Amino acid sequence: MGLEEDEITFDQINQKVHDDEMTKKPGYDKITNCCKLASNVRLQHVWVDTCCINKSNPGELSEALNSMFHWYRNAQVCYAYLADVDRDDDPFKDGSQFRKSVWFQRGWTLQELLAPLSVVFFNKHWEEIGTKASLHLVITQITGIPAEVLLMNRAGEVSVAERMSWAANRTTARVEDEAYCLMGLFGVSMPMLYGEGERAFERLQREILKVSDDQSIFAWTRDDPHSRSGLLARSPHDFRRSKGIQRLRDSLPYSMTNKGLHITLRLLLDDSSRSGMAALSCGRDTKPFVIRLEKPRGAGDDTFVRTNLHETYEDQDTSSFRDKTIYITESNPSRFDITEWMRPESRYTFVIHRPPPESLSSSSHPQVSWTAHEKTLELTSWRSGHAGVLLFRDDSRGSNTGDNSDRRKHTAILIGVHNYNAEAVAFENM
Repeated sequence: MGLEEDEITFDQINQKVHDDEMTKKPGYDKITNCCKLASNVRLQHVWVDTCCINKSNPGELSEALNSMFHWYRNAQVCYAYLADVDRDDDPFKDGSQFRKSVWFQRGWTLQELLAPLSVVFFNKHWEEIGTKASLHLVITQITGIPAEVLLMNRAGEVSVAERMSWAANRTTARVEDEAYCLMGLFGVSMPMLYGEGERAFERLQREILKVSDDQSIFAWTRDDPHSRSGLLARSPHDFRRSKGIQRLRDSLPYSMTNKGLHITLRLLLDDSSRSGMAALSCGRDTKPFVIRLEKPRGAGDDTFVRTNLHETYEDQDTSSFRDKTIYITESNPSRFDITEWMRPESRYTFVIHRPPPESLSSSSHPQVSWTAHEKTLELTSWRSGHAGVLLFRDDSRGSNTGDNSDRRKHTAILIGVHNYNAEAVAFENM
């Protein structure tokens, strides 16, 4: 595995004449060395991902990406070439090149690691580093994948959340590939629609819902305490804290409808029945994964959204929870809601050009903070429409009028955020 510009493409490999420019590329040596290794063990065919997929043919590309996991699973052996590992590297040492190799950080290589029965790793000089079996302890430390999974001697099902957690810290060149590279791992197929962005991962989850009743697919968190969501995650990154989550009990059937996810969950609602807790039929040890739900404004009694996405309540006593069938709304791309087009910032800064006193009592709310030495005011806004008013008073009195009237000067500065644009207006009263 090397840089993309160093690789040989499908069109290049099919040229009748291999020119010097192509044969001098590192990717050409990778192909020839792979063929030599395969020939030495009397294998008749090799498949190299960089040059064996006609990416200019959408149909062939879609077929290859949907079939790749099965090809790896049926392969006699998978050779993993690590171009960033030298011959004197010790993979067992902390900070080794092997541990830091980008091969363990890419989304597409996850299936190369998991699907084949045999994986052999080679350094940049095509010298063997070891196998998946001989290096399983190191690979477990790098990836978080249990050793029994790598050695293929684990009995029982591995939950959706656990498998998602293996991909949580991996990256892909295109955001859609975060979903496409996981299709084989979950046994689903779907068309490739490059350009759909994060919706690809939503489609992946919807396909999983069609064939699985494992509620751990909903066991994720997100570092966004003020957002609301349905039960579908935004990306594999949301599962980074889902390691070790397993199914605890059978769940009733659920399905995705045009009103949202129709599901039966064990609930504990508050006195107003506007919000409460829901226990999923999955968790760690015997503790269920508990999430918080809330009824959207104007929604019916059976419709909820998920809130407090950054928190789980795994220590929550669920003995008083009771089954209830509800709808949990998901994002609706057909809605024409311009507020969803906005790109909110978490903080807006206003620079005060006319310095007020060093001490400024601007607000009793922590969302507004004054930095005297920088003469800046910061407004932390969670949604468009937040505003505040600063009032300045000049206690000096005028002396040229000959009267004793109160000539205090008042200045009011209105600050706020509209459509996620920071605005400020000043008014003076002489």
